[in-house]
Amino acid sequence: MPLKVVVDTNVFVAGLFWTGPPYAILCAWRDGRVQLAASPEILDEYARVALELSGQYPDVDIAPFVSLVTTHADVVSAPPLACPVGRRQVPGVCPGGASPMPHHW
Repeated sequence: MPLKVVVDTNVFVAGLFWTGPPYAILCAWRDGRVQLAASPEILDEYARVALELSGQYPDVDIAPFVSLVTTHADVVSAPPLACPVGRRQVPGVCPGGASPMPHHW
């Protein structure tokens, strides 16, 4: 069974426009070496970015690639987090007194 990968929208778009590691990831998917996994939210973002780029680059249509991913990706839904994760901790937001997960950016 191939490795499942989640491809960030920037990586997906870069792989369609240029060569390099993002392109290699899409080639690995095309060749069956990896399986793409995406949430409905990620698929929506792919579609939104494709629409935005169609205005900037009218000669390039990435909508067929978005359709291909939507049809062939392993669509997974993640359960909502018990408390928000972000750069700033908000006291008293997490149920049961849990603290938000800190990030070190």
